[in-house]
Amino acid sequence: MLINGKAVRIRLFGVDAPEKGQPFGEKSRQYTADLCFGKTVRMEKKDKDQYGRIVAEIYLPDGTSLNHRLVAAGFAWHYTQFSKNPDMARAQQKARAERKGLWAEPQPMAPWNWRKQHRRTSQFHAQL
Repeated sequence: MLINGKAVRIRLFGVDAPEKGQPFGEKSRQYTADLCFGKTVRMEKKDKDQYGRIVAEIYLPDGTSLNHRLVAAGFAWHYTQFSKNPDMARAQQKARAERKGLWAEPQPMAPWNWRKQHRRTSQFHAQL
């Protein structure tokens, strides 16, 4: 996101999207870009993460939440460790029931599990 002409990395509140290299990672990234790129959006800051990134909800020009739209389209998981939003939970249930996006996979792996598995594999290869 550009804030006063400066590029700032934003962590989306309450969602976790597939990683690069993970199934639907690139599709999620493209969906996000299609909704946001070159547009003026509104950011509602919620917190800062352990890396100092802003954690926020992003509102698109039409007033809808990017965070919610990603989950509803099946391009991100509702990150219940940080968000208890019932609307987000319902959006994920609906996307899953309709097999949208990543829910079309037979056994989609949550990004937090994929990162753990990927770290272990990387550590194993580093030891060889």
